[in-house]
Amino acid sequence: MDESTRLRVRAVLSSWLTALLVVALVVGAVGVWGTYSAHVAPGTTTEERTPQAWSTSAAFDHSATVTRENPVFPVGTELSNRSTYFTAASPVLDGTFTAAPRGLDGNVSVDLAATLVLDSSEEGTTYWRDTRPLAETSATGVDGPVSLAFSLNVTEVADRIAAIQEGIGATPGETGATVVVDARVAGTAGGSPSSLAFSRSLSLGLNGDTYTATASGPTTEAVERTTTVRVPRSPGPVHAVGGPLALVVGAVATGALGVAARRDGVAFDDDERARLDYLDDRAEFDEWIVSVRLPDRDGDRPVAEAATLADLVNLAIDSDAAVLATPDEEVFAVVADGYRYTYRPPPATDGDVLPSVGLDAAADDGDGDGGGPAA
Repeated sequence: MDESTRLRVRAVLSSWLTALLVVALVVGAVGVWGTYSAHVAPGTTTEERTPQAWSTSAAFDHSATVTRENPVFPVGTELSNRSTYFTAASPVLDGTFTAAPRGLDGNVSVDLAATLVLDSSEEGTTYWRDTRPLAETSATGVDGPVSLAFSLNVTEVADRIAAIQEGIGATPGETGATVVVDARVAGTAGGSPSSLAFSRSLSLGLNGDTYTATASGPTTEAVERTTTVRVPRSPGPVHAVGGPLALVVGAVATGALGVAARRDGVAFDDDERARLDYLDDRAEFDEWIVSVRLPDRDGDRPVAEAATLADLVNLAIDSDAAVLATPDEEVFAVVADGYRYTYRPPPATDGDVLPSVGLDAAADDGDGDGGGPAA
């Protein structure tokens, strides 16, 4: 760094040494705490985890048995899980709903109830609704899947819808037929009672000569249980690196400032202060200074010494004269009013911010006067 910056740093160190020592100690203390908490004893923290405690799979199966003569399917043929059934050949739809609990510890019970729902609705508005129970079952001590069987004659379902429409005298909305199964599964999970209730539907599409059966809803219902666990705290990159870095910086700064204070290495003496004032004035009044080679003698003009470069420049301004400087700037002069006014700047200082402080100096502080070798 240049001489002006170096002297300014020394001036700040001299004025704020105590405060800087306190800051260095605080940084070191923070580094000790950060290093200890990140690498020696990071401690623990809590996390919420939500694992799947247990679940129940649910599925519909459906089929229709051919009961009437036709040119394609022999009577007695069972058509299973088809996208389309033929109303004339197989008017009765047989369905099965199966619920299979998994993950329960014991005391498992399953309740299933199937209901036929007929309605007419449009854009969220239900104009009429008709329900009829189809089947239900309950099982306790369950250790496997539980099934509920139901049957319905789609011809009778279509006739029921037509009768309702004829009875109310209007047919707003779109009619539909749905088998809704309400399920409830209960048991013990993790030593505590737990239960789950859900519904699944099998929609029937009645298209006159054909009909369809379409299941809806997810195939698995899960019960989640949130638990709080303690886990080792993992420090972030700033914490993991910042702690040791602050410790090193604080220790080095405290040591350097402490040795400097003990050896008076940051004392800013009068010569250095005068030199800094000169450098500031030299930078401020640069436009008033002209570099020339001055003669050793200037006739018989008397010589007067200015205390500072600023005083010499002010004199030049008042006299409307230039400040003359030797090429090496060892002498500044103003010739005015029959006088030769001069200023000689303080000599340059050495090039160290802390001239008295180094590793050798710090080591020497630990040696006593009697540390020489024995004769």
